[in-house]
Amino acid sequence: MAQKYSYIRRTRPDGNCFFRAFSYAYLEKLIGNKDEYDKFRDLALKSKDSLVALGFPQFTVEDFHDTVRLYSFNFKSFYLHVLTFKHKL
Repeated sequence: MAQKYSYIRRTRPDGNCFFRAFSYAYLEKLIGNKDEYDKFRDLALKSKDSLVALGFPQFTVEDFHDTVRLYSFNFKSFYLHVLTFKHKL
């Protein structure tokens, strides 16, 4: 595996690991595209109220929303946060 990949990211094995892995891969792609990052940030900041209005329990979206809000206003902080969870093989 180390011959094909440089890094691995461990995720919590709670049944949502695919979604977390997909999300981090998408966030890594956003690092290289500031315009797409800005679009994602704007959409993500509005998502909490939209998801709650659609019937999702507020506590299920709060962790994501709080993280997005914390890192969304500073692209460098966002970049460092995403890279924090990569581990060299």
